[in-house]
Amino acid sequence: MLYTIAPEECQSFVRKLARKIDITSDLPAHIFLDQNLCYWFFERSLLSDLDLLESLLIESHRQFSSGMGVLFSWGTRDCVGRFFDGRNTEESVLELQRQSFLSDTPLEMPHLVFSPTYEWLAYESAFEEWGVLAMDRSLINTDFAGYLNHEFISIGEAWRLSKLEDFNGMLARAFLHNYACV
Repeated sequence: MLYTIAPEECQSFVRKLARKIDITSDLPAHIFLDQNLCYWFFERSLLSDLDLLESLLIESHRQFSSGMGVLFSWGTRDCVGRFFDGRNTEESVLELQRQSFLSDTPLEMPHLVFSPTYEWLAYESAFEEWGVLAMDRSLINTDFAGYLNHEFISIGEAWRLSKLEDFNGMLARAFLHNYACV
């Protein structure tokens, strides 16, 4: 099911997440404050990719027994949020997409998608073609990390892309500069 996060709860999430992400920076800069993280990349918009968003919700719920939160305009007073509880995933994802892409909706970038217990965070900006998903390094040997390696752009895949002399290569080099040796 999809629920709206109350404004005061949204601000509570923002305060907690501001200890994890530098809200004064933007991608492709390194925005995560914790140094004990592993990174994956994704083409934005994560919210417009029904299959990827639904599988992320399912795998997160399976691994961590928690839902998934989404904050819009998350570094501002206008922050609004939605929460998935892990049930009725397809209907919930479709409803979020419907809400996100209507012209009269306040659901704006940047987007922050996260597990409410903070095992992972995904950030996407209005200004970059890639977003970044960060996961606690202690979880690297979990099924969830295997899922991320299969469905998202790993650091290794980004290195391969960085050899290309096209837009994807340039993008990969910019992100690797900030995320590969952190």
